[in-house]
Amino acid sequence: MLIHRMWLGPRPMPAPFRGFGKRWQELNPGAKVIEWSWHNLPEDLANDGVLEDIRGRCTKGGSIEMAVALADVIAYDLVRRFGGTYVNCDIQPLRPLSLLGDVIATRPWASWESDEEWRGVVNAAFGGPAGHPFWESVVTELLPQRYWRMKAEGNGIIPDATGNALMGEAMTAHPGVLHAFPRETFNPVHSTELGLLTPSWIPPPGAVAVHYWDHKRTGRTNYIT
Repeated sequence: MLIHRMWLGPRPMPAPFRGFGKRWQELNPGAKVIEWSWHNLPEDLANDGVLEDIRGRCTKGGSIEMAVALADVIAYDLVRRFGGTYVNCDIQPLRPLSLLGDVIATRPWASWESDEEWRGVVNAAFGGPAGHPFWESVVTELLPQRYWRMKAEGNGIIPDATGNALMGEAMTAHPGVLHAFPRETFNPVHSTELGLLTPSWIPPPGAVAVHYWDHKRTGRTNYIT
């Protein structure tokens, strides 16, 4: 099993997030945790035109906005190529992925962002087998079509162009294909409830990891300019 994490910078990865990477390995001893960066990513990434356009549209010097959008586009391609589980670096592992059963190796999956299904699934943690038609569709059709259409419309909101809303469109295009784990699996604390993450917070029984929503905690936006 592969576990993909990615940090594109330019800021150094915070020490707690480096610790999360080690913990993923400890909890999943049979897995290989790959820490992706600009230094070891495949040279022939899909959607290179989209990637270059995002870099050109973002604030000079690099920003969280650039990293979020670029990571979205690249992460889909990594799972499509290699299979396995992709997790954002700000997701702290709590329990082994094996608790999720065979589904993570046999079909595309993600998890709900909240208990309200209209909010859709979040792409902070997702995965599936390599070469699955669902991820092929996301990478080769839905993502580039959606990105260029939204740019032409003047809409530069990253979650809509490359993130959660894209995942919702993929689910609609391929009904019944993507398995969505309950919110508490990876998002036991919603992005609007970050005040709950205190030393006394107790994860729910179904939590495999907890997403810290770092860009929300730091107050940085999700907009590209």
